Amino acid sequence: MTATGGKGGYGRGAGVGGGSSLVNGGTIVVAGTRDGAGSLANSGVVELTGSGALPGNGVGNASEDLQITGNIFELEFTVPQGVSVPASVWVYAPTVLAGGESLPAVPAGTAGSWQTGSGIVVGAGTALAPLASSGVVALSAAETPPAVSFTTAASQAIAYSSIGAIPAVSVSGTVGISWFGSFVCTGDGISQTFTSAGGGTVDLPGLHAGTGTVTCTLTSASWLHASAALRLTLTPVFRITGLRLIHPTVVWCAKRCGYPDTLLVFRSCAKARIRLLLHEHTRREWRTVATAFTTGHKGLDRRRVAGRWHRHLVPSGSYQLWVQVNTHRHGRTVRLQRSTK
Repeated sequence: MTATGGKGGYGRGAGVGGGSSLVNGGTIVVAGTRDGAGSLANSGVVELTGSGALPGNGVGNASEDLQITGNIFELEFTVPQGVSVPASVWVYAPTVLAGGESLPAVPAGTAGSWQTGSGIVVGAGTALAPLASSGVVALSAAETPPAVSFTTAASQAIAYSSIGAIPAVSVSGTVGISWFGSFVCTGDGISQTFTSAGGGTVDLPGLHAGTGTVTCTLTSASWLHASAALRLTLTPVFRITGLRLIHPTVVWCAKRCGYPDTLLVFRSCAKARIRLLLHEHTRREWRTVATAFTTGHKGLDRRRVAGRWHRHLVPSGSYQLWVQVNTHRHGRTVRLQRSTK
């Protein structure tokens, strides 16, 4: 038996069997049982009633299954590692809804929707034909990306005078359905690793002076990652302590002399660019006769003091040697003396 209906047409048969075929462009209702191989080419809607086996599911003797072509779609699902994969769903209609089927629930810890490889979100009313390749629609549930956040009362707009003045900084995160990979905070003198997505308190003692950024990155076992950044400004009150001169008389001569052994020693609280000032006392006041720049390191600093400044010998006499950082000055007296040797 062969029946043809136009667009929007409606055809009905009491049963299909004995190798009969139907070609449809509208709506067909097949009632009763089937007892023989047949085929039904359809581009419309097929409604199946009766006690016959579901068509086209490959169960039982294939020669006795009614094969519906043109709107048979198999929905295959993939999910992140560690989640059970839903069984395939067969749909015998242009959409999931028209086939009377429902999509499995999206697993917890995933992005919340079934999508194709090209990112098209598929719901019950989605037309499946444009998505199908050889009758198969491949759907996936992407893992929820990790998330990272800081918890602190510290302000990125405040310059803190010391590390102790900075409010506590903690960091935490979450990962999706896959397990934890790594959690690392780096930058501006900070290098710290956490052993879980829960994170913890960020250790700040290594924070560099100035303005810098601490970045914490959480990575899942599936290599998805997320980062958060926090800018902190540390401007400590610079201090120089323990300033002294070892062998405070600088002696130089033209021949057979060793390099002056005068040493300037001091301690600084942080790394900084330091200006050395050589002052001479004239007419009841001190005036600068020479300058030099050096780098002061956090902790103990030692600098040799020579008789040459600006590539010239400084005349014999008593001078003050000042160590200056910004407006902070600390001085000690040094005597420059010419030898007659």
